[in-house]
Amino acid sequence: MTIRVAKRVAALEPGSPAFEAVAARWLREQDPVDDAERRAAIAAVANAEAAVADLEAARYERGEFVGENGIARWTALYERAASRLAAATAAVPEDNQVTDVGGLLDAFELFESLDGGTAEERRALYRLTFDTVTIMRDRALPPEARFRVHWAGEDEPADV
Repeated sequence: MTIRVAKRVAALEPGSPAFEAVAARWLREQDPVDDAERRAAIAAVANAEAAVADLEAARYERGEFVGENGIARWTALYERAASRLAAATAAVPEDNQVTDVGGLLDAFELFESLDGGTAEERRALYRLTFDTVTIMRDRALPPEARFRVHWAGEDEPADV
């Protein structure tokens, strides 16, 4: 299984859904604080965008903020929301600041990590690559044919 996983991951194309799924999981494992900060920053941007959109809808679609005082109040609220959106957008880390995932493309390095690690370390690496594993109980099948793996980022399970 170790060799199959190493070959499978190393054969993935950067940018493919499967590679992106494995890389995202690997980054969460390697630097959970950075991943949590990135997700929080992205959520803050989404919330700020929603606030701006709601203010625009309130004024232009629902007809709220009528009259001179209403427009002045809307303008102040809108400027604050736009400032929060700009600050939230600036706080999102750039993609080039993420941890290098090139080791996922090196089958030899990946195999060494899988083969040389403890059982728990191997399981952790397997969890990065699999969504689910189904083991068939049919003893007539050879051991390697008893596994159906739903690889991370793939739509359908496949034989190992």
